[in-house]
Amino acid sequence: MIELFGEAVAAGWAEDEIFAAIVAVADTTQLAMHQEQLLSIETELQRAMKNPGIKRPS
Repeated sequence: MIELFGEAVAAGWAEDEIFAAIVAVADTTQLAMHQEQLLSIETELQRAMKNPGIKRPS
């Protein structure tokens, strides 16, 4: 992160722009990971519901 920060400063970015960009990347990455987990869970639930051999909790 420090190296990235230094490169951004050298490229002419202002410190507040750098911090905003880092936060935006972190937020986007976290949301993407969360969406991937939700999709995986949803897929497994759909697969389980289609398979009559799987016991469901009562």
